[in-house]
Amino acid sequence: MLTRLAHAKLNLILRVDAPVAEGARRGWHPIASWMHAIDLADELTFERLEEGETARVVVEWADDAPRPTPIGWPMDRDLVARAHASLQVRCGRELPVGIRVRKRIPTGAGLGGGSSDGACALRALNELFELGLESDELRAIGLSLGSDVPFLIDVETPARPAVVTGFGETIRRVAPRDDALTLILSDVSCPTPDVYRAFDALGARSTPISDEGIIQRAEGSTLVDDLLFNDLFEAALGVAPRLETLYEDLVSELGAARVHLTGSGSALFTFSTDPDRITEIADRHGAALVRARLV
Repeated sequence: MLTRLAHAKLNLILRVDAPVAEGARRGWHPIASWMHAIDLADELTFERLEEGETARVVVEWADDAPRPTPIGWPMDRDLVARAHASLQVRCGRELPVGIRVRKRIPTGAGLGGGSSDGACALRALNELFELGLESDELRAIGLSLGSDVPFLIDVETPARPAVVTGFGETIRRVAPRDDALTLILSDVSCPTPDVYRAFDALGARSTPISDEGIIQRAEGSTLVDDLLFNDLFEAALGVAPRLETLYEDLVSELGAARVHLTGSGSALFTFSTDPDRITEIADRHGAALVRARLV
């Protein structure tokens, strides 16, 4: 039996480029993102079963989960189940296993919980069944599951931070940070396809900074709020007006440069050194607060 942690991630920087005009990825947006794991994590347990037994995946919320929501998605869409199925296809045999996922990372928040669980499953099953697959091959399988998954497959746990470009396939690891932060977890939803459609409808343009410029910011000696950005921010606020109201109230207290969005939302975060100032605002909006740290 193996027990592993699957860490949430933040997009400290997210540049979104124009969609591809042709080919298999027509309509997809290449990105460049400084991604960093945080100490909020799901816990996954893997138990090898006897040959011939049916594999099973159980997903439940941990007692200390900050924002539990109904687990209503079909298992054939769950990234742990899909990771297991993909490995079975790759290896050409059944991998009988019982997997229990105890979730803490909110769903639909831009924190990469599903992707992290899928990445964790690929690594753990490779170890449990002694499949002998190298990290590069696991990342290739992970890319078929989602663009965040390859970043989360690393030789270390949690995955080392990186600047990720293209469609998630190019990963340049950078030095980790340990800054404290506060997550502000609204109960509103920002479906990723809706946010990208809104981004396109706005005629939004990517922030004019090169991949190398993002790497330089990621390798800086200090984390500077003014240098962080997310090109999907305006689109996400348009998709979720209640999130925009929460954001405006936070900005009135902290200033615009101190409040950030991860992924396509809806989780906000701040590196404010006085997180108690936002408690009243969060309570008024029904948002949960999580004290966390970059790891």
